[in-house]
Amino acid sequence: MIYSFSKSDITRYIVLDHSLLIEEITSETICKLLGIDILDSKALGHNSGSLSFYQKVLLIKDVIGVDSEMAKKIEVFSQIRNKFAHLRKIETWRDFFSISKTYSNIERNLKNWYQTEENIDLDFENNTRLLYFHLTEDLFMFLVKINSYYEFNQRNSKQEIHHNNALFEFMKKKLSDELGIDDIDEAYFNRYSDEIE
Repeated sequence: MIYSFSKSDITRYIVLDHSLLIEEITSETICKLLGIDILDSKALGHNSGSLSFYQKVLLIKDVIGVDSEMAKKIEVFSQIRNKFAHLRKIETWRDFFSISKTYSNIERNLKNWYQTEENIDLDFENNTRLLYFHLTEDLFMFLVKINSYYEFNQRNSKQEIHHNNALFEFMKKKLSDELGIDDIDEAYFNRYSDEIE
């Protein structure tokens, strides 16, 4: 089921509300991936010097890699966001698609990705709005998956560190008991520093 993340019925506000949501989640995702506190970040935070939405998207592409279809969806989302945000004359989907013939590709992509028998009978504005909701949902779920994957890896990494520490302590005790080496850390270090030289 597709939901609007906006409280408005006006197309411009819907696009901007959805864009703000995706941009905030994008910033939070990048901060998690890079280990940055969003409140302290000048590049990803909420100040005037922060990266643009497009730059944040490029950063996510660089950090995790994105398949070609998702990359295209991100690009389409960015183009829609930018035109609604920067051109006052665009208030409806019809306005958006009429400003340039190149935007017919965006309409074609939206239909290829999301058009179904259920929404084909809707009028142009409502159909396009629904297609846009699908696009937003895809980006939202993409970011949620990245966050989930990151959190899963963080949990597993902590468990692995705990397991490795427990194994190290067990081996340390065993070596101490059997070989009489009391400072295994120093012995371990000396062994590998000799090999390096």
